[in-house]
Amino acid sequence: MTEFETAALVYQAASLSYQYAALWVSGGVGAAQCLLIGSGLWLMHRGMQRRDRQHAETIAAQERHHAEHLANHAEYMANHAQLMANHEETMKVLNANVLALEQQGEALREQGAALREQGAALRVVVERTGSGHKN
Repeated sequence: MTEFETAALVYQAASLSYQYAALWVSGGVGAAQCLLIGSGLWLMHRGMQRRDRQHAETIAAQERHHAEHLANHAEYMANHAQLMANHEETMKVLNANVLALEQQGEALREQGAALREQGAALRVVVERTGSGHKN
């Protein structure tokens, strides 16, 4: 074997070693990329799960708040209905009292008119009897 053939074989062996090294480096870089992508996907999945839990908690809190609001509203409406019934009853009593006062006022006006008539009649009697004593 000649020196050139030996050098060619050494060159081919070195070239093959570099190719294997490039293959291992490419494989390492590919594996590192896969690892980075996988860890990124895993982190995204964990973040999504955390957001899902927070969303579920928020919805549960909103549902509790809504149920409390409905209960409070129902209680308010029941109180309002009772207040309106009380108001109606009070208005009936007040209307009856106003009517009674109006009737009492009319009776007092009639009594006043009668007293005025009596006063006038008494003045006439006093004038007649008073003038009879003078003669």
